[in-house]
Amino acid sequence: MPSRFLTGLSGAIRMGTPGPPVLGQFLMEREFWKELGLTREALRNRPWREVSDYALIIQLIRREENARASRRR
Repeated sequence: MPSRFLTGLSGAIRMGTPGPPVLGQFLMEREFWKELGLTREALRNRPWREVSDYALIIQLIRREENARASRRR
């Protein structure tokens, strides 16, 4: 039987349900890498406010991209 963690993770990825907090952290770190080439270590060396602002910008860009994709369907 799959663990509760695995079930929650799977549901979040496939159906968009809220997943475990580590999923959000993973996805944000993946976006920092894809968009800016920043590793976890590089993020630690940047000012907190800058990282926070970048995270907000990335979230807004993704939200707009998703909205545009939905309108095209």
